[in-house]
Amino acid sequence: MSPQQPQMMGGIELPPVTPLTRNVLVALFVLYVIELTAANVLGLPTRALAWSGFGEGFALYQPFTRYLVQGNGVFGVVIAGVVLYFFLPIVERLCNTAQLVEALIAGAIGGTVLGLILDAIGLLHGMALGWSVLVEVLVVLFGLMRPKAVIRLFFILPIEARLLVWGAALVGFLLLLATMDLMSADFFGTLLGTVGWWHTRGPAGHRRKLLRDASRIERELDRFTVLPGGRQDSQDDGRSARLRLRTVPSPRWRP
Repeated sequence: MSPQQPQMMGGIELPPVTPLTRNVLVALFVLYVIELTAANVLGLPTRALAWSGFGEGFALYQPFTRYLVQGNGVFGVVIAGVVLYFFLPIVERLCNTAQLVEALIAGAIGGTVLGLILDAIGLLHGMALGWSVLVEVLVVLFGLMRPKAVIRLFFILPIEARLLVWGAALVGFLLLLATMDLMSADFFGTLLGTVGWWHTRGPAGHRRKLLRDASRIERELDRFTVLPGGRQDSQDDGRSARLRLRTVPSPRWRP
């Protein structure tokens, strides 16, 4: 896929609409239209797909189907779509598809596990629904991959991407303490799951593994002493020499 030039609208740089972004937005729009039609026209119980707490109608399938229903909050869905439109093309350039899918799965697992644990000990109430919480994964990935990048919060306030991640974590934690509902636990857990993936199986974890491997290789090489040897190449003009390296065991090495 060849890169497209960003568009400008009123001084705001708009990201290119990649095929993936277009397909995802279209699919989510169609899914929402189907949900609203089923719920408000046909009268089907679509809310049964939302994740309800223990003792409030919980079913085993709900943690998986909660992303399929958004409810009647059209404005919130539109805002989530706008955030997805701005961040998905950027994250798509910064990581490959496998990494993006892994991060989304890790975020979903984090939100589910935290919600189940807190609900099981009786701290939560309410329900969780909507795919908008997974859009948070894109924002967190961008902040971790480009921590010093400057974005405009609400299109006005310039802020570094890493501060946006820390700010989202702080707001998510405070919301959880203030509301103690399943939706807040899902939001905060999704953030924790994404950051956890980043530092384990993601780029940060991979970098640590490479550093450990490099240190191990360096320790192995320290077991040998490298001595220069050989003779000057007959075809050389005298300004450079070709060295033949000969390795001998170092006194520190024990067979």
